[in-house]
Order: sequence, then structure tokens, then C-alpha cells
Amino acid sequence: MATSALTERLLAAVTDPLHPGLRIQAVEQGEVTAYLPLHEGFIGNPWSGYVHGGVLTTLLDKTTRAAALALVDAGESVAPLDLRVDHLGATAAPDGLLARARCTRLTSTIAFLTCEVVDARSGQVVANGVSSLLRTPQEEGA
Repeated sequence: MATSALTERLLAAVTDPLHPGLRIQAVEQGEVTAYLPLHEGFIGNPWSGYVHGGVLTTLLDKTTRAAALALVDAGESVAPLDLRVDHLGATAAPDGLLARARCTRLTSTIAFLTCEVVDARSGQVVANGVSSLLRTPQEEGA
């Protein structure tokens, strides 16, 4: 289980004004679950009510970043090297989206992660992806 300091660090890393309500629900060793409630600005097509694919991609990106940060030292940060997303289906996600990321391998320089994004109401996986992140240690004296 994560400490409150770790949870706060992860939230600070993933929170931004464009994705209001994003929160970390669970943190385990190398695994993070995040929840993003539906917001009207996330709708890509007002006629269908489906969530824009960019929202799914951003949620996946932020959740994999949080999972990597949960494993590295507090002074380290991570930067994206590669992100691949498979959009598996459209979703209206009336109850929001859940993203579950897991670090599959952590080297001294790179973190490799997988993630799936799920419609919180139906449980249907709507996107999955893989990410690799460059570990950047804190500079001495910083």
C-alpha cells in the first residue's frame, strides 16, 4: 500500500487542469489504478457522446507515468520514450474511466509498462497500450 506522500507525489505528476477529477485510486508495487470521471469536454463527437480518443491516450500516458514513479527514487523523474495505444472501441463512459498500469520491467535507465483503460460502468476494455519511459535521476545538489 502506498504512503500518502507517494500518493501526493503521483497526483502532482499526473494532475493538470485539462483533465479535472483525475485521481489515483490504488498504488501497489509497480502498479497504479487511476480514475477519470466523465467531463463534457472529453466528448469527441457530440452526436454519439463518445469520449475522444485523445482522452484515452492521455489517461494511459499519465497512469503509466505514475506507475513508473511509484518505483523510482523520490528525486527521480521519468520522460516518455515511446507510447503505443490500441483503441479497442468507442465508449461514452458515463461513469468515467479506469486505467490500470503495471511496470513489467525496470532497468537502471528505462521503465517498461503496460496499461489498459476500462469503461467504469461496463468493465469493457476500450484501450490498451505499452509505454517506455526514460529514468532521469535528480542532479546532485539540486
